[in-house]
Amino acid sequence: SRAGLLGSYPGGLRRTMDMLPRPNSLYDISKTFGEALGYMYSSRFEMEAVSVRIGNFNPDRDLPEHPHQLSHGDCVRVFTAAITHPGVKYEVVFGVSDSDWPMYDVDHGRRVIGYDPQDVSHVPMEDRKTDTEDQIEPLPWREPKRVLVTGAGGNIGSVVAAGLGEKYQIRGVDRVAMPDIADHIVGDVADPDLCRRAMDDVDAVIHLAGVPSGGSPFDEVMACNFDGTFQMMDAASQAGVSRFVFASRAGLLGPYGRKNQRTNAMYPLPDSYYSISKVFGEGLGHMYANRHDLSFVSVRIGNFKPDRPDPEHPHQLGHADTVHLFERAILQPELRYEVVFGVSASDWPLYDMD
Repeated sequence: SRAGLLGSYPGGLRRTMDMLPRPNSLYDISKTFGEALGYMYSSRFEMEAVSVRIGNFNPDRDLPEHPHQLSHGDCVRVFTAAITHPGVKYEVVFGVSDSDWPMYDVDHGRRVIGYDPQDVSHVPMEDRKTDTEDQIEPLPWREPKRVLVTGAGGNIGSVVAAGLGEKYQIRGVDRVAMPDIADHIVGDVADPDLCRRAMDDVDAVIHLAGVPSGGSPFDEVMACNFDGTFQMMDAASQAGVSRFVFASRAGLLGPYGRKNQRTNAMYPLPDSYYSISKVFGEGLGHMYANRHDLSFVSVRIGNFKPDRPDPEHPHQLGHADTVHLFERAILQPELRYEVVFGVSASDWPLYDMD
């Protein structure tokens, strides 16, 4: 993998394994995809998986010169440890050498796979960065008039389209007929031409389309959830859309168990191709928000029952809350990148609704 997944954090902030990746390129996103795939295979198929987040590697310079670098000798050491250490289920470690400016938590690698770097970089005090606070500039926002809802013929999409249709001009996109939506396009969200046509005069996108089953085969999920999300987000960015709202999944945190309140600072643990596609979408949103200034909100939806409008457990999202939540997601001004939970309130607060 890549240590640069944490490159968007302030330069003076020490990198640790509890930091969420902040991908800024398709290359970065491919690494988050690989890590997610590793977790899925370790949890479902009992395959041992180790992700080594490699720093800078210079084929012409054997020894490290800065804290981001991995020396030739330590490169051999970290991969030897990764394949030989016993009792590993799933681990993520930093592939960097040691440094007198400890920018990375290399002690984690020592603990979990026995990686003990031997080479050390030496960094003068005047060259060390000291900034530790995020400097995130909000993006300009315009109040939406026309809202594109993908998956508008589905269980959630039909509720969202109907609820928001009382205040906004709704354009629906789906592979099925949408007789209740006057302005609609029937087709595949993985079709780039369709995506470009769908963005005409659109202010905000609510992207709900996707293969919804965790048991769906990879090729089906890839075509709709991966390629479709990319095509739709890319078209939105090129068209100057103000806000892109992505339907993610609260179940990304399911493996943490019921004793832990879910927060958006928790590392996603996807256990299916469907869940991995949600990690992909959130990563893609971070890239477009930070490189292309497309305001992005990910809504991690819990259970949604089309025939039960009121919530019955803390994982559920009621129908009225669904409409309210997605309206707030398109209306809240000056957001760059946010992840929120899409569940209703509960007297058992399993999710951090604050």
